Amino acid sequence: MAKKEVKNNKVSLEQEFARWLETAEQGDAEAQNEVGECYYDGKGVEQNFGKAFKWWKKAADQGLAEAQKNVGWCYDVGDGVKENKKEAAKWYKKAAEQGNLKALNNLGNFYFDGEGVKENKKEAFNCYKKAAEGGLAAAQNNLARCYLSGEGVNENQKEAFKWCKKAAKAGDAVAQMNLGMFYENGIEVKEDKAEAFKWYMKAAEQGHAEAQYYVGMCYANGWGCEKNDEEAFEWFLKSAEQDYADAQFKVSQCYASGFGTDMDLIQSAAWRVRAARNGHEESQTILAASLMKAQELLNMMRRDDDDE
Repeated sequence: MAKKEVKNNKVSLEQEFARWLETAEQGDAEAQNEVGECYYDGKGVEQNFGKAFKWWKKAADQGLAEAQKNVGWCYDVGDGVKENKKEAAKWYKKAAEQGNLKALNNLGNFYFDGEGVKENKKEAFNCYKKAAEGGLAAAQNNLARCYLSGEGVNENQKEAFKWCKKAAKAGDAVAQMNLGMFYENGIEVKEDKAEAFKWYMKAAEQGHAEAQYYVGMCYANGWGCEKNDEEAFEWFLKSAEQDYADAQFKVSQCYASGFGTDMDLIQSAAWRVRAARNGHEESQTILAASLMKAQELLNMMRRDDDDE
């Protein structure tokens, strides 16, 4: 029964694509954008970024804001067309001028980082604010970042907390992670480890690597939850597998001491190397010391050979 449902769903997606394509070929901008979406996501047709870009560009040239944002995205990340930040900024601006919230947020990122446009933190803040007031969670979190750091606007922790909480409640994983930090550190709210743990967990369950690491830390130390070594290790491992260096070092330590898992010195060494490669300073120091000891031992063995 399940296989039949999957097959029927595939047929319906293919039929839907065929209908969109027929309308798109007649010049309908909305249909052209939908055809682009189908090609980009592989819905009802084989995934093809080049064809996605082609159809989005047709719709964008007709002034459709959503398609203009999509064309900007392609130029931004190099999907279906050569990466070009200036072109990306141009198309984001076109969509943003029509009030497209995601384009406003992406344009804000460009102004914040100086990509495709001259760096302008104030303009970044303005873009984020418009998108945030329109209800875009990612922009609300970015707005909170500006208020917290005082970039593009006067520092205001109260406003930072307000916008971060809005974004977190809307389901933005980055905001959920950040809200956990507000509660853990008592910034503009009473320190509450249990509330911090709750928000870290929400972000972690969405796959946010840093939040997964903090969930592990909470379980390891009993911060806002019952101490559980096995759960701590599992969350450290989830984060480490996403290349989060602090978590990779923790996994190494867990394997070295048997914390939450069986002791395994080979796994410990392997994870320490991965952490070091990702820039973890303590791992790099430990590895450097180990190499020095190994070199000293090798030199001693060579001297022994010379004596013989």
